[in-house]
Amino acid sequence: MKVIRGNPGKQAIKHNEPKPADREPSMPEVLQGEACVEWERINQELRAMGCFKASDMAVITFYASAWADWNNAVKNLNKMAHPLVTRRENTAIHPYYRIKQMAEERLLKAAAELGCTPSARSRLKVGDNEAQKQLDLELIVGKKR
Repeated sequence: MKVIRGNPGKQAIKHNEPKPADREPSMPEVLQGEACVEWERINQELRAMGCFKASDMAVITFYASAWADWNNAVKNLNKMAHPLVTRRENTAIHPYYRIKQMAEERLLKAAAELGCTPSARSRLKVGDNEAQKQLDLELIVGKKR
């Protein structure tokens, strides 16, 4: 789009970006339970977007692990009384609440890296999509009637 629009922001256009191999990663053995379920779910989404590459295995693993931590913390918080009352009758934030917050931060960071947030998707460009090539051509030469 920068080439078509004349590069209005004057940012450098990257022509030689590395392209990862098309092979898909296998699920790491360290993932268990909810993390395995989320690994499979997010990988279906990434495949559909054309973004499921072996080089992304670590980020996908971090995402699935953060999801499992978040899910576990939320389930435990739903079983507990709020707010947490200590032995001295003080109130305190439950440790699971902090675990949930940290997992949310990790989830958002990993999701952004994988292109799984609206703002991240707007910055992504994937593969040689024939439909995208046709759209680009129509933008350059005008829509055929």
